[in-house]
Amino acid sequence: MQKSFDETWGELQKRLKPGEFIPNWTAHKGYKGDAMKIAQVHQDEVVVDSPTAKTLQHVSRQEFETIWPLWPDYKALRVQRQEIRDLTRSSRYIINILHWLESNTP
Repeated sequence: MQKSFDETWGELQKRLKPGEFIPNWTAHKGYKGDAMKIAQVHQDEVVVDSPTAKTLQHVSRQEFETIWPLWPDYKALRVQRQEIRDLTRSSRYIINILHWLESNTP
C-alpha cells in the first residue's frame, strides 16, 4: 500500500539533506546523465541546484503533492513524463527526488 503524501513529505523532510546528490532518473530509461544537488530543505519547499539551470530551483510542497497521485502510474509506465511536465515545470526534480527517496528507504 502506498504511503500518504503527508507521510512521504515528512520522510523527505527528515532524510533529504543539503549537499545530497540526487541522480537523474526516468521510469522509461532509468538512470541517465547528470545529478542534481540539494541546496536547501524547508518545511514548504526543496531548493535544488541543477547543473542544467542557471539559478537555484525552488520546488514547492504543493508541486510535489500535485504529482503524488500520478507517481505509481508513472513508475508503471501508465503515465508519461509529459503529462507530469504539463502540471509543473519542476517535474524532473520531483521525479528524481521521489525515486531517490523510495530507492533509499529501508
